Amino acid sequence: MASFGHPTDADGIFGPGTLQCLLAFQRAEVGPRSNDGVIGSRTAEALGIFGEWPGKRASRRPQRSDGDNRTAARNWPGVPIKQRRAYVMNLLVDKYALTPEGAAGVVGNLEIESGIIPNRLERSTSSEPMSAPDIRGNKRHWSAEEIMNRIANERGPGFAGVGLAQWTADSRRTALFRHHLGNIGPGIAVLFDMDAQVDFLVKELDTRKGNLGAKFRKKITVDEAAADFVYEFERPASVLKMIDGVWHRRERSDPKVIDTFKKRQEPAHKAMAAFEAAQ
Repeated sequence: MASFGHPTDADGIFGPGTLQCLLAFQRAEVGPRSNDGVIGSRTAEALGIFGEWPGKRASRRPQRSDGDNRTAARNWPGVPIKQRRAYVMNLLVDKYALTPEGAAGVVGNLEIESGIIPNRLERSTSSEPMSAPDIRGNKRHWSAEEIMNRIANERGPGFAGVGLAQWTADSRRTALFRHHLGNIGPGIAVLFDMDAQVDFLVKELDTRKGNLGAKFRKKITVDEAAADFVYEFERPASVLKMIDGVWHRRERSDPKVIDTFKKRQEPAHKAMAAFEAAQ
């Protein structure tokens, strides 16, 4: 539950502090407690518990959320990476009509950026996605509200990157937390919801310069898609150079750019393999 921004001090197996943490989690992530009991199947599903709970057996294949269910807001750091890859691959192909190759290029890049963990902060680890340095460099856990309300060099995490694609610019971070999908968002719920962030990402791909969304829905190779996503969309420092005080993209033939492409293409092929294995 701490991964969802509801930390509490340990107080035995199920002490009063744990109970209050659970109730806060249910209000934010599941809905009225009366609909699910103390720890029913909806709460277990939202927590990303794999295995069995009363009346429910978890599927081996991660399922997309449809409508307003909460499968997209589970504890993603606890989900194996192969299943995270397959989940987003299925979502991009089934719902947004990307080709498997185009989707693999996207997912491979998301793995480099965030480990395919929606509540991942810049300079955090995949096991503690909401623990990152403050402006003084001291690592600490951040609440969802602190992350959403970050002001550069003033409050919140010391580094701006957040979410699946590590959105950094103030305008894009603001747009992310204003986004909604069904009954998810706007607000902090978007931070934990895989489907809502994928929906936001696809809207950016379809509307930003370059219209990568259209390109990823046509015939394309995995390597081409991975390279296009990092070069046209992510644009990390490794593909940029400073000229007269202004950042410009390096040529695609630049050795640094080629090396960046290779690093993104490797996880993209792993995403494709996860997709094929899940069919």
